[in-house]
Amino acid sequence: MPSKLERFYCWACELIYHELAWAYDLISWLVSFGRWHRWQMVALDYLVGTNILELGFGTGTLMSQILQRGYQIVGIDLSPQMQQVAKAKMARRGQSFSGVLAKGQNLPFPAAQFHTIVATFPASYILTPETLSECVRVLKQPAGPKSTYQQNLPGRLVIVGAWVSLQRSWLQNLIPLFYGEPDAQQKESLIKQLYAAGLSARFVSVVDAWAEVSVIVAELRSWELQGGQYGEE
Repeated sequence: MPSKLERFYCWACELIYHELAWAYDLISWLVSFGRWHRWQMVALDYLVGTNILELGFGTGTLMSQILQRGYQIVGIDLSPQMQQVAKAKMARRGQSFSGVLAKGQNLPFPAAQFHTIVATFPASYILTPETLSECVRVLKQPAGPKSTYQQNLPGRLVIVGAWVSLQRSWLQNLIPLFYGEPDAQQKESLIKQLYAAGLSARFVSVVDAWAEVSVIVAELRSWELQGGQYGEE
């Protein structure tokens, strides 16, 4: 059974994503000591192809940066309040807003539509069988012989911030609900879960000052790239 602190955390998250969506950027800045948007931008290094889908785009910060770099992007988010905040932010930057009110477990897109699906600091829905199945469905399958791999990249799911490890123990003790890292057995279970969904996954840790931000890079198993041997970097 969840503790009182955990229940409070879940309640607070629900409030922040809806009634307090207008304050999300400030709150995320506070709980990350000003690093939140910097951590989000880690995702930019792992995009492939040109058509991008963002799951849970929140206030639109990453979506705006992806657009600025010349990608085509559409995003989904289940919070009408977040949609309004993101739309207003992108309008101020002179950018068109392509957000859809939808759930990750039921993506309103045709099959083989996107080169990369990206999510940053997602809620637990991101790793449910329903969401993973939908991600595999809408990712583009590579075409042509394996020898032309560089021109025919398999679809990729990029998850940034599934966990963040703090390098200073006093910070970890201060805010244990926001940060932490699964153990080796849990990571192995996660790799198997992604594999069962049709994805070969690897973990990357990106060091940023006093924190290590996790990146899960999961690609379609169409070719079992590199013999299907993935692990941690």
